[in-house]
Amino acid sequence: MIQGPLAHRAFRTFLLARVISVAGSAMAPIALAFAVIDRHAEPSALALVLAATITPQAILSLIGGVSADRFPRRTILATGNCVAGAAQATVAVLLFTDKAPLPWLTALAATSGAASAFTLPAMQGIVPQLVPPEDLQQANALIRLPVNAFKVGGPVLVGILITVASPEWALAWDAATFFISAALFSRLRVARVPKKQARFRQDLAEGWKEVRQRPWLWGFVLHGSVVVMAWMAGFQFLGPIAAASSYGGGPAWGVVQGAFAAGLVVGSLGALRWQPSRPLLVCIAASFPMALPALAMAGQAPIWLVVAAALVTGVGMDLSIIAWSTFVQRRLPAELLGRVSSYMTFGELIVVPFGYLIAGQLATVIGHQIVLYGASAMIVVATLVLMAFPAVRRADRPVAVQTCVST
Repeated sequence: MIQGPLAHRAFRTFLLARVISVAGSAMAPIALAFAVIDRHAEPSALALVLAATITPQAILSLIGGVSADRFPRRTILATGNCVAGAAQATVAVLLFTDKAPLPWLTALAATSGAASAFTLPAMQGIVPQLVPPEDLQQANALIRLPVNAFKVGGPVLVGILITVASPEWALAWDAATFFISAALFSRLRVARVPKKQARFRQDLAEGWKEVRQRPWLWGFVLHGSVVVMAWMAGFQFLGPIAAASSYGGGPAWGVVQGAFAAGLVVGSLGALRWQPSRPLLVCIAASFPMALPALAMAGQAPIWLVVAAALVTGVGMDLSIIAWSTFVQRRLPAELLGRVSSYMTFGELIVVPFGYLIAGQLATVIGHQIVLYGASAMIVVATLVLMAFPAVRRADRPVAVQTCVST
């Protein structure tokens, strides 16, 4: 007899949809990065496209959070995946026909980012509706495990595709997986979270109250604003540029991304068994390794050292994500999860577009290596500051909350 999270039919459907979606998404960012680099050589062009992905996600995240607590989350997930699939399919067609002007790529990236603003808080909020509180840690780990497993081979495969074919094939595949996932999400049957009728402003204020009255929560969000910006600008943006400059381009960067994904798999496996007694401290301490890949690339270290740094970072990051998700899902009421997670997303992502644009301009003027050193320093300093924050150091193990679960 199946036990644990997999005993719940709705969770199995949700897990399958996530696995299929990430089978394309694991390759898409690398393919898009090198498609832009091939057609628009300046680092600022890639920065503009990446910023366009993040900006609407940050701006619309609060609306997405209220929507995730107000409307059926399965509907939001299905609709968001359809929108993202349509945007990615259009990008692929433009690249296939060799008609991919930067404004079009930027607009379509913004469309995908807008869809994420609604799907991410719905994704966070729906998990407690799929499994009981005692299964949340395993559920989060099981969601992450196959997803990360696909990420291991995805970057390597896209590196090969870039070499022997073209990036648009990976983007076309990503579009197809979005549509398949949307069909599966639409079939989810979950209990409706009890929700009192309120105006949008009241819903938003209620979510902000939950964040404001918890110092550990807004402290973590402020820390994330710095660390996520530095990570995204240093690794996701300048990483492909450093790979093209010093490590041979797409294939090497695919190996680095594959090592990072392998680390995520190891972290997921660890989370299936290990439940830290101080999850907030685990989340924060796991930020330190995030400085290592950028530091290695800045010093033009051997590729094996960059790969090792990415592997260690992946292990720490996945342990952090799972511990944090479980902590929040157990500590906060299910009817508030969408809004609270949207405030977290807003705080972490609102500065990322500026980071991309600033990093792009600085890399053009002073070189990407100096910018990579700066990104590493920001991660270390921000993490040290938060670890000294008394509210975080006093954080207790979370308690379970009532959830609505469908079997």
